[in-house]
Amino acid sequence: MNEALEKCSKASDDDLRKELAFLVERERRNLAAVLTAMGEYSYRRLYRDEGYYSMFEYCLRALKFDESSAYRHITAARVARQYPEALPLISSGELTLTSILILSPVLTEENRLAMFKEARGKSRRELEAIVAGLLPLPPRM
Repeated sequence: MNEALEKCSKASDDDLRKELAFLVERERRNLAAVLTAMGEYSYRRLYRDEGYYSMFEYCLRALKFDESSAYRHITAARVARQYPEALPLISSGELTLTSILILSPVLTEENRLAMFKEARGKSRRELEAIVAGLLPLPPRM
């Protein structure tokens, strides 16, 4: 049996609650660290040194991400590199990978802090509504 599975199956309810909370907190900190490293890796174009023509291809082949995960992580890593104020919010769970992706089209130097503040604790739908209100409608044909 898998060691983690065995540990969880034998844990008391209280220990399992604590373990899950610990693991989720660690996952968030790790996500912030992964996005930091990916942003810098992409910026330096180090994937080329390893024979990949794009960061996307590197994520698929070397990091074993599926297409959706590769896109999401690359986009969020670029946002986090441009606006490092997002990293502690990701690490704390106040911003999620999804919230960063939804906000990415409308983030600017001028609005980033206000947008990050407004996004805390919002659902995907709430964030999509906020972003939709900021984006101009395409012209009708």
